[in-house]
Amino acid sequence: MENKERQNLNLTGNGTVAGGVYNNVKIIGEETIHGDVDCISLKLTGTCDIRGNVQARTAKLVGTAEIKGNLKAEELTVVGNINIDNNIVVKELKITGESKVKGNVLVERVSIFGFLDIDGECTTETFIVKGPFKIGGLLNAGNVDIEMHSKCHVKEIGGERINIRRGTDMLIKKIVKSLYMPRDFYLGQLLTDSIEGDEIYLEYVKVKVVRGNNIEIGPGCEIDLIEYKNTLKQHESSSVGSKRKV
Repeated sequence: MENKERQNLNLTGNGTVAGGVYNNVKIIGEETIHGDVDCISLKLTGTCDIRGNVQARTAKLVGTAEIKGNLKAEELTVVGNINIDNNIVVKELKITGESKVKGNVLVERVSIFGFLDIDGECTTETFIVKGPFKIGGLLNAGNVDIEMHSKCHVKEIGGERINIRRGTDMLIKKIVKSLYMPRDFYLGQLLTDSIEGDEIYLEYVKVKVVRGNNIEIGPGCEIDLIEYKNTLKQHESSSVGSKRKV
């Protein structure tokens, strides 16, 4: 359907509306949408409960959003919290805040500054995360760049260039953790079964198996087995059960 055949939907305040096919959807306030939403542009400021699938060219959500179905978009930007009951398929995903996905994530580029929780798998060309995250299945990415600020969990990681390091403390985080949290809560550490890639750098990772061409093990790692083709460097503070050149 061409853009000129679509109508705009503007909602302000509190209310309920049916889903449909629209041009631009703009929501300010607290709204519930019953059914699927197919639009060119989706802009949300406030709280929105969408009880269906969402398809948009661009979507920007500022506040809190609940989507009961799948989400498909070329570009998705979230500032706040988003919960999605099924899958995400987007070209570029930017989230500042907290995100929960009960299905799988298929995206070209992921940038997360906050907390990411995926029950399924995540497939992307570029995976950039600053903060804690949890992925129940495989993280498959061409470029993986992770800066950990708390405990992180992923079943397996596969990629070309993998860089995993511990983030530095910010002043506000030091104050909060000294008052409320266990001492090690904000110490970045990644737990996973396996990491496989071409160029790998790891810090503070606890993993069973690491496989790669060129591997550098920084401080704080606990690794059962390393298999490498070309080069291997290891920090003195990290422990490795066995090493094998293949």
